[in-house]
Amino acid sequence: MISKGLRGEKMIADDIENRLSKVISRVFRIPKKKICPVISYQSIPEWDSMGHLNLVMAIEQEFNCKISQEDVIELDSVGKIIAYLKMGKGLKAAAVAPSEVKEKTIHRGLKDVYLDKTEISLIDGERSKLAYRGYDIDSLVQNATFEEVAYLLLFKDVPTEDQLDLFKEELKSYRQLPDSVEHTIKRLIKDGQDINAILRTGVSVLVASLRLPAKKMIMALVSKAPLILGYYLAVKNKRSFPVFSPNYTHAEFCLSLILGDLPSPDVVRIYEQNMIIQAEHGLNASALAARVSIGAGGGAAEAIVAAMSVFVGSLHGGALLGAMNMVEEIGTLKNVSAYIQKRIQLRKPIYGFGHRIYHTEDPRAKHLKKSAEYMSQKMNSYHSLNLLEAVKLEMREYEAHGMAINVDFYGCISYCLMGISKELLVPIFTINRIVGWGAHILEQKENNVLIRPRLFYDGPEIKPYVKGNRHVD
Repeated sequence: MISKGLRGEKMIADDIENRLSKVISRVFRIPKKKICPVISYQSIPEWDSMGHLNLVMAIEQEFNCKISQEDVIELDSVGKIIAYLKMGKGLKAAAVAPSEVKEKTIHRGLKDVYLDKTEISLIDGERSKLAYRGYDIDSLVQNATFEEVAYLLLFKDVPTEDQLDLFKEELKSYRQLPDSVEHTIKRLIKDGQDINAILRTGVSVLVASLRLPAKKMIMALVSKAPLILGYYLAVKNKRSFPVFSPNYTHAEFCLSLILGDLPSPDVVRIYEQNMIIQAEHGLNASALAARVSIGAGGGAAEAIVAAMSVFVGSLHGGALLGAMNMVEEIGTLKNVSAYIQKRIQLRKPIYGFGHRIYHTEDPRAKHLKKSAEYMSQKMNSYHSLNLLEAVKLEMREYEAHGMAINVDFYGCISYCLMGISKELLVPIFTINRIVGWGAHILEQKENNVLIRPRLFYDGPEIKPYVKGNRHVD
């Protein structure tokens, strides 16, 4: 016979599970019969990052509680949420339901999996800190040149004056394209290929003409990739190829190729600071692709092509263009609220928000905001900046739950106010990231290993194949 105390506890537990099922069903718009303890973050399409925060906020409202930011991250399955609500003491005190224990632990998206050790970047999501080889991103943006940062990433230390001079000269020595790449660019433009495909293919063609060791190959691509972009723009816009001085810094060299002329020094410095911010960011999807390529025995150039292919995805570097498109689609301040709420309702991403690691504002965002503010004032054009600030205000509830702005949010504004077409936002980001991929390539090569994770098989039992019979028990 069950005691009154146990019966009361069971009634409370059943009530919690029933109410939670209703909340999950309402938020994700799925039948209650589909809800079970093993459903977890990203195990169903509806439970994406935005859906997760909507669920957390709905739980807070239903159960009149406040879920800490730490627990927001950890409450990534129905079983954990049930245990959390039953215990009422926080996730650390909550036991995982027996039905949730599995023979294999699945890390969807390789979440919280440490592949290896690194000396390249420190990314502290809790304190919103980023450092390249121990140097805080704030001081690098304020005090360093792109060449100094590139040297630091590739050679593991800040250069002496002589080392920096030699490094600059070697970068300048690679400032030319072979005829094969120019012919390829013309043909691809004629075929209607977009700039991201042309940039990637141009780098692939370069591989055949370059026979260089890994570090020099990376340096060569740092210099030659902007030339691909410059040549593309010259051909497409039917203008002569820009003439650049051999004495140009790397930032001046890149910007002159893009704009066809060199703007004022303050604009060049804004561009250079953006280059530094975009140079490296740990083991993201594209850096992982580069390491996988090296792990399989590929060369440095092939690894960079692999990274470029991944980088243009809309949830990676391609989100920068998404943020600019969002600004254009919103149009005016009065449309902000309706636009954002509709995208949330349709489960579409709000570009510029959310990050797998940062749970407070991305440390790069404040620098890109300063760049956007400076260029808005210089050009007396505040429309895009004002729209983004209104979007940020509309998203404040999500920011409070860990979906803060990221590197893409303000990144588009300063470039566009320089007169750079939005189609170039992702290619420029790609070019700026080559040196970071290079650092990962070199580190992977130092202690190389084949990267071969596994998938836990969850399909049907093994059975014989019978011709014409689709289902055999």
